[in-house]
Amino acid sequence: MLKSLLIVPALVLALLSPAQAQEKSAAPADGKFPAAVVAVVDIQKILQDSLAAKSVREQLATRRDGYQKEVTADEQKLRSTEKTLSEERAKLSEDDFKKKRQAFEEQVKAIQKKVQERAHTLDKSFNDSLNVIRQTLGQIVAEAAQKRGVTVVLDKGQVVVVESTLDLTALVLDELNKKLPKVVVK
Repeated sequence: MLKSLLIVPALVLALLSPAQAQEKSAAPADGKFPAAVVAVVDIQKILQDSLAAKSVREQLATRRDGYQKEVTADEQKLRSTEKTLSEERAKLSEDDFKKKRQAFEEQVKAIQKKVQERAHTLDKSFNDSLNVIRQTLGQIVAEAAQKRGVTVVLDKGQVVVVESTLDLTALVLDELNKKLPKVVVK
């Protein structure tokens, strides 16, 4: 049997809600804590391989592609406007050229702002969707731990060595795929 060497400062997955963690943090009346029953879950693998996470990535990629097409079209319009402005420079008075140049610069700023807003929207959508997955994942981990009498669940990424029989990742991934096969990105 492989001896487990667990060098981990954190005890309970950050996925569990503070209320769940607080419920289990009360010291026993006699001052003696029960022996810990430890398991691990590979959160990164689950967030990479789950159907819900894959659906989020696909939806965001589609949105990002649509946004990129819009940006490319806007850039082409700006290049055309700039070319026209350069060609007209000799024909325009100094004041007229300045006005047109300022109008062009305002268009550039507006497009830059639009690009930043779209990037922010994508980031927010990703984070909101990931939080939905994490919340469901936390519930599933808590249920799996309770069914198996596990008192401490650690993220596998924080564990140096662990016996494979203590790994709940496959079980949790299967349950997450059943409970949450898709997340609709808002």
